[in-house]
Amino acid sequence: MQIPNTAEYSPYYSTYIKNVPDGNLIQTLQAVHQKTQLILRDVAEEKGNYAYAEGKWTIKQVLQHLIDTERIMAYRALRIGRGDTTPVMGFDENLFANNAKVSHLRIEELVGEWYMLRLTTIQLFSRFTEEESQRVGTANGEAVSVRALAYIIVGHEIHHIAVLQERYL
Repeated sequence: MQIPNTAEYSPYYSTYIKNVPDGNLIQTLQAVHQKTQLILRDVAEEKGNYAYAEGKWTIKQVLQHLIDTERIMAYRALRIGRGDTTPVMGFDENLFANNAKVSHLRIEELVGEWYMLRLTTIQLFSRFTEEESQRVGTANGEAVSVRALAYIIVGHEIHHIAVLQERYL
């Protein structure tokens, strides 16, 4: 999958897309997540409910946010890739974070769930043809292509893992 052009996504997502390293995107989905797994493996369980400031998400909430966002972006890609032109609604990330009860979960559980999700995400994107990956639909009122959604997933992960490393770990 080639890098999407700027007409294939909202400017909001450019921060994520520009963080994705050059190369085969499927391999990047795997490599970035493997690196993330190594980073998270060393997070002490007692830090899981830590937030670096008042009103900020805990480590567990950040992990759940990454899981939720990947699911939503993959769902959008599936719909658009299959030729569904129905606009897809947006989602309120803070609503999701506040309503996902994760404090009782172990970090290991969240990381394991995310790992399994990533396997299915990789399968989904690896099966899209080049033509399907270039299809553009509407999500959250903005144009977005299938391949842009794949780049958003990786760039979003890179962004949040950097925040975790800078402010939490």
